[in-house]
Amino acid sequence: MNKLKAASLSPNGAIILAAVFTLFAVPLRTFQFLNCMDPETGFWTVRDVTVPVLYALVIAVAVFAFFISLFSGIMPKPEFSKQRDIPLGVSGLLMALGFAWDAFVNVRTAIATYAGLSETEDLSLTYQLISFQGSRHALFAFNHKGLKGGYAEFDNFTVEEPLADRSRNIPLGKTVRLINLATGKPAIATTHGLLYDTDASDRSPQTRFRVIDKGQGQVILQCEDGRYVFCSGYGIAGDVRLTADE
Repeated sequence: MNKLKAASLSPNGAIILAAVFTLFAVPLRTFQFLNCMDPETGFWTVRDVTVPVLYALVIAVAVFAFFISLFSGIMPKPEFSKQRDIPLGVSGLLMALGFAWDAFVNVRTAIATYAGLSETEDLSLTYQLISFQGSRHALFAFNHKGLKGGYAEFDNFTVEEPLADRSRNIPLGKTVRLINLATGKPAIATTHGLLYDTDASDRSPQTRFRVIDKGQGQVILQCEDGRYVFCSGYGIAGDVRLTADE
C-alpha cells in the first residue's frame, strides 16, 4: 500500500474543499446576518453555535490550502509576463490610492468620534418618520477617557424643530375623500357598516368624510350620512367599520 506523499498532493483538493466550504459558509453567514446581528450597526446581538462553527471552517480551509500550496509538487510555479501592462498598473495604483484614502477617512472619523464633543459644538439629532414618533431628545455625558464615573450638569437647553409642525397640513373641519392611490378608487361607507372601495366616478355622500378635531392631536372621520369611522380590531380587512356612536 503506497503512502500519500505531500509532493503528490494536487491543488484540485483545495478547490473542492473551497467549494464545499462555500456551500456550508454562505447559509451560515446568511443566518447570522438575519438572526444574530443588528442590521444597522453590524454588531453581534446573539452568540450561538454558528459562530464557532464558521470560524472552525475558515481555519480548516486556510490550513489545508496553505499545506497544499507549500508542499505540493504538482502546484505550477507562477510565471510573470515581462511585458509591462500600463493600463493594469494605473488601475492598480488608483485602487491602492482609493483604499488608502478610505482607511484615512475611517480612522479620522473614529478619532473625532472618540475625542468627544466640546462645550460649544452642536449635536445634531436625526428626524425620521419610520415609526411616527419623531426624535427622542436627551442630554447625556460621554466619558471619552474610558474611566468609570462622571456626571453632566446642564442649566437649560432648547430644541428647535422648525419643520416638525405639520398640523396645518391636516384638513381639520373640512370634507375629504379617501382615494386608494394604487387603484384610483375612493372609499365608501357601505350600508351594512363596512368601509370599502367603489367606482372612481362615485361621488355619493357616502364617499365624503368630515375631519373632526378632537384635540391632543386626535381626529375622527364622520361620513356625510352621520356615521363615524372606527377600527374594531387590528386594522386588517373588515376591521374598519362604521358606527352611529361618536
